[in-house]
Amino acid sequence: MGAARARIVSCLVATAIALGSAGRAAADEEPAPAEGAPPSAAWLVFGVAVAAGGGALQYYGAHRYARDAQASGGWLALSSLGGLTAEVGGALTAYWGWRLGENHFAFDRASGGPIKERRSLALGALAVGAVAFAATYVAEIYVFTRAFTCETQAIVAGVAGGTPDRCAAQQILTATVIQLGADAVLLGVAPVAGYGFGYDTAAKRANETPAHRYSLAPAILSDGAGARAPGLQLVARF
Repeated sequence: MGAARARIVSCLVATAIALGSAGRAAADEEPAPAEGAPPSAAWLVFGVAVAAGGGALQYYGAHRYARDAQASGGWLALSSLGGLTAEVGGALTAYWGWRLGENHFAFDRASGGPIKERRSLALGALAVGAVAFAATYVAEIYVFTRAFTCETQAIVAGVAGGTPDRCAAQQILTATVIQLGADAVLLGVAPVAGYGFGYDTAAKRANETPAHRYSLAPAILSDGAGARAPGLQLVARF
């Protein structure tokens, strides 16, 4: 048990160091944002690296739990942590795509080019992601149903204690592999969907008529004769 915990801690420390190094590299490579400059591709690379590292950690934890009869549940916790890390990487790639879409809209608008319709692109990417997401859960439900059947048959047959757990562990590994395949698809469509929605949202904001807003703000008022006193000023924004 102690050795397993030590290995888990070592994996977590190594992952934190790797992610921190990658984050510093991305920050160092990205120049100061200039007006109209596209987002740095370093953020896309960083997001993919985080997602890949999380996926590797997820598989490693599930694999150790399935292959080692003496493995503790800590390996499943490590696998779950890897899954969360992969989702963070996917969110980073989606954010990069969103920023790129906003930048392309700003360029089209400034150059007088046609304002493109990107909503269909974003919706298409979301449709692909939704299919992958739904397929993952259908496959995982099937896998866990098999695990339950396997355990039931083993218990009825009077198999000794650890065998049913090992049977379920193999199914957990299979479900993890299926999820990793779906995550790869989602990682590919995330920046595409982000790009489409970023472009479309920027275009929508540009076409909105600014609302008239009025507010009271504290100010130093003058009576015209040089005397000043604190008061409230009505501010209008158009």
